[in-house]
Amino acid sequence: MIKIVETREEKRENVLYWEKMRRIAQNIRDEYDRVSEDAYHKNFMIKLKLAKRPDFMEPLYVLKMSF
Repeated sequence: MIKIVETREEKRENVLYWEKMRRIAQNIRDEYDRVSEDAYHKNFMIKLKLAKRPDFMEPLYVLKMSF
C-alpha cells in the first residue's frame, strides 16, 4: 500500500524508515560477501606464503558513510 506523505513528520518517518531498510540491506550484503571475500583473501595469502596481510594491502583511510 502506498501513502503519500503530507506533513514534515510523515516525511521524516518515511526517510528514517528507508534509511533503516538500507542499513539492514547493507548488513545482509556485507555478511554475505564477507564469506567469499575472506576465502579469496585466504587463498591469495596462501599463494604468497605470507602469515599476515602486508601493510600496503590495508586501506590508507576509512570512508565514512554520510547518511
